[in-house]
Amino acid sequence: MKKIRHSRLPITLESSDRLTPDMLKAAAAGKVEFLIDQQQYLQGYLPIAIFAQYMRWGTMPAGVVMTGPGFVTPDNASKVIKWAAQGYR
Repeated sequence: MKKIRHSRLPITLESSDRLTPDMLKAAAAGKVEFLIDQQQYLQGYLPIAIFAQYMRWGTMPAGVVMTGPGFVTPDNASKVIKWAAQGYR
């Protein structure tokens, strides 16, 4: 985790390569305004699903397939905590 304090604004930016339980709890408690979720489950699952469809039926998605980013806020953090505990986020 890396913290960056802005010199002229009253904000602190924190970066991490994943949604850690501590960061999710901070979001749920309103200590963090938002987190950016790369949604690794979708990044790993969709290429396999797309490849399987291509091999079976020769079809490909018609456009860009968005897998993120998702945003975790105090309003939805409790749902994300549930799915993260099960390994989906």
